[in-house]
Amino acid sequence: MKRRNNSLNIPTANSAKPSQIPFDYQITQWGQPYFSINPDGKVAVTNPGTLDSCSIFEIVQLAKQKNLDAPLLLRFPFVVRHRIEQINAAFQFAIQEFQYPNSYQCVFPVKANQHAHVIDSIVDGNRLKHVGLEAGSKAELLLIIARATPDTPIFYNGFKDRSSIEMAVRASRCGLNVTVIIEKPIELVTVVQVCRQLNHKVRLGIRIKLASRGSGHWEHSGGLRSKFGLFVPQLLAAVEKLKANDMLDALQLLHFHPGSQINDILKIKASVIEATRIYCGLIKQGVPLTTLDVGGGLAVDYTGEKSTSPSSMNYSLQEYANDIVYYIKRVCDQTQVEPPEIVTESGRAVVAHHSVLVIPVLGSSYREIDEYDLDLSFDETDLSLQPLVELKATYEDITADNLIECFHDAQQAIDMTLQLFASGMLSLTHRSIAEKLFWKVCRRIREHFNTLGDVPTNLGELKELFAETYIGNFSLFQSLRDHWAINQLFPVMPIQNLDQRPDLHAVLGDITCDSDGRIGCFISEKENSHQSAVRVHSLAGQSPYYLAVFLTGAYQEAIGQQHNLLGKTHSVSIEFQNGCPHITTINHGTTLGQALSENGYSMENQIASLESTHPEDVEHLLSCLSDYCYLSPEETNQPVDETVSKSENFKLNHHLKPRPAADQQVN
Repeated sequence: MKRRNNSLNIPTANSAKPSQIPFDYQITQWGQPYFSINPDGKVAVTNPGTLDSCSIFEIVQLAKQKNLDAPLLLRFPFVVRHRIEQINAAFQFAIQEFQYPNSYQCVFPVKANQHAHVIDSIVDGNRLKHVGLEAGSKAELLLIIARATPDTPIFYNGFKDRSSIEMAVRASRCGLNVTVIIEKPIELVTVVQVCRQLNHKVRLGIRIKLASRGSGHWEHSGGLRSKFGLFVPQLLAAVEKLKANDMLDALQLLHFHPGSQINDILKIKASVIEATRIYCGLIKQGVPLTTLDVGGGLAVDYTGEKSTSPSSMNYSLQEYANDIVYYIKRVCDQTQVEPPEIVTESGRAVVAHHSVLVIPVLGSSYREIDEYDLDLSFDETDLSLQPLVELKATYEDITADNLIECFHDAQQAIDMTLQLFASGMLSLTHRSIAEKLFWKVCRRIREHFNTLGDVPTNLGELKELFAETYIGNFSLFQSLRDHWAINQLFPVMPIQNLDQRPDLHAVLGDITCDSDGRIGCFISEKENSHQSAVRVHSLAGQSPYYLAVFLTGAYQEAIGQQHNLLGKTHSVSIEFQNGCPHITTINHGTTLGQALSENGYSMENQIASLESTHPEDVEHLLSCLSDYCYLSPEETNQPVDETVSKSENFKLNHHLKPRPAADQQVN
């Protein structure tokens, strides 16, 4: 019988009491043990291993001292190391709990985040934990071969050609611990040929297609329709081919991948049971397997809901480990097969928490309707103006007891107004009066929200109606592409002033020239839902005002796109030294010159063009090539000069030194 898990106890640093924070953005659900709100009302980051802690605002100020303006990507390598420790600890607990007679191997798929700071964090910790690395392409394989030690398990997945297979076999012959995982039948033919040519047997695995599949955004990446893996008949044919070529002893691993970000633990259980049945069947047929690689799928609870919504998960890390260990052992015991070594390929769960995108708010596009000087007088006896009469009466009758009724009456009246205007029976002036009255009704209803416990569902759309658009100095397509592509939810909140109540609601627009460049879906204040705006503070007297997007460490950097030639942001790695935060690595963001060069424009030709076309301004224009591709916060906070266009006023004119393309180590 399966015994239930004990939760892992993780210490946390000092944080503010709930009574001190009027609104916490659910940070205790999705942020622990790394992020919290400190007693000063700022978001803090904590190293759970040492309990060292500081505010994110403080780190932003440290970066500014090094001429690194936001947008800024903050990376915390200690979070990567801690996540690996937690995954290992969860499986070690399960192995002891269920008396599992074999071991566990954690493997990180490089595709989740290929940046050197991540791989270095893993390789550094690998000296003690022996974390494996998984490659899904030729470039990733070469990267891993160059960084790995003989103790580093290397798994080569994905589509392969002869060149990449030869690369893997030669690395194995050099003493590295390489496993080539067959994804297609044709790959097996090439592997046999290369091994014969080099007179060396590389360790082999085979990926299978399961009938079971995952759930959530990537449900269709698993199952029988998956583009990777062998069907069972192909699997058995591959076994026969290896026998015929005296290479069956090289086949030691069976691999499957149920999907990514699996939000329902039941899907994981079903996949593990099916795959273990196949594993045991192969053992019974004499295949010398030793390892079962259960792939990825371990989810991240971006919303903190603990539900089966696509951006959440209904299980804990410990339950995940318990179920994998328990069900593999149970099936093996039933079939009298020795349980295998267990491998997981957790990418998202290892790196998602370690990156935070800090976005400076440049301004707001919202304008109070009362700022428009309109004459609200009209002939109330005119029957064609009855919708206006009803709107005026509704405004005067609003109380805390009739909010929903008044809102419905106002909606009906404004609908009638628009119909009369469309049919030519209402003037433009009277339409403008009706719209202003409608907004005044909505605002008065909204003023009652702060006195209500829960806002009625019927009135929830008022938050969207009155939501401001805060313009953030970032590109959604470069930094948060999954939000644009699949509506992935990420936690978004201010990093400062959290001891003050955020009474406004806003959506977050980026600076791209694209209407899709906005975040308009946020974690809900209620469970199992989402909302169209996030709580923010007024920008009055707030300079600068920062919003941060959390849990961005998986895939977002890898799949970013240079929409409008907005490239990578500045990024820094932070470690604690003697209890204080230190920037250990700086990676400068894309310059204007780099953005042009990366899109095929020859810098020599570009410079020559500038010299011939604008000889009188060449010095200024050439200096712009070394500018950050995002807006200058100093410039955008200044009033618009009426003598120049708005776009000219927003241009960068601060001249920074050319930025190196490679990471800069900071002593």
